[in-house]
Amino acid sequence: MELRNQSLIGVYADSVESWESFPESFGAFLIRLRKFSGGTAELYRHCMKSFLLGPATFTEKLDLAMMVGWYGLMPLVIANGYLSAYVCHRLWMQRVSALHPALPYLFVVMFLLNTPVLYSAAPTFLHAVQHWFWSSAIYGACLPIASARFLVHLIGARARFDRTPKGGEAAPIGRGTCSAMILLGLATLGISACWYSPFSPVLVGLGVSYLSVPLYTQLNESTVPGAIARLAIFLPGAFYICALWEMWWWQGI
Repeated sequence: MELRNQSLIGVYADSVESWESFPESFGAFLIRLRKFSGGTAELYRHCMKSFLLGPATFTEKLDLAMMVGWYGLMPLVIANGYLSAYVCHRLWMQRVSALHPALPYLFVVMFLLNTPVLYSAAPTFLHAVQHWFWSSAIYGACLPIASARFLVHLIGARARFDRTPKGGEAAPIGRGTCSAMILLGLATLGISACWYSPFSPVLVGLGVSYLSVPLYTQLNESTVPGAIARLAIFLPGAFYICALWEMWWWQGI
């Protein structure tokens, strides 16, 4: 980015090959996501403004925004979940329908929109469905942790490099992180009950994801906790589907 600000342009070398393997465990994935979040926050602080105002083309600026923009959206997505729960609760208590009759169809389209992409990368349709459930749970569980890392380094703390464990290396999650996620999960489940509405299953799904962070570390293990984790990982997605069903019928109260 700094070189591009000096009007320098890179040269494509087709003989260079590079690859990066996907983390083999939940803990390793979380370490990588936290590392990327912290590094991106520092990029926001030091380089983003000068690059967007610099000589780069609009396409280059848009490409950068698409690559790193979602890191900045993570805290807003979490806040929006709780805000939506409160607004839906107030409307539900006042017996007001929050949805336009066409919106349930939009929600269904949003659920199904990524199905062709998942299916194109999966050997069977069932594998694609499984991937959707797993990704819903895992990304939901990681979102608060990655958001916290992003905000800390956006405010001013210097980002640090955390090596992603390779192969069968252990990737433990700190007790403090596990304890914080359990407390956040319990609080989210409590809020879903206090602010009840057809949107509540979304908060329940998120709360289950947060509570399951310690359990998800066993996903790759051939143990009883590992088997339980591989069953529990379907719960958040099931609650999201339940929320879709509830919101579908939230019309004409």
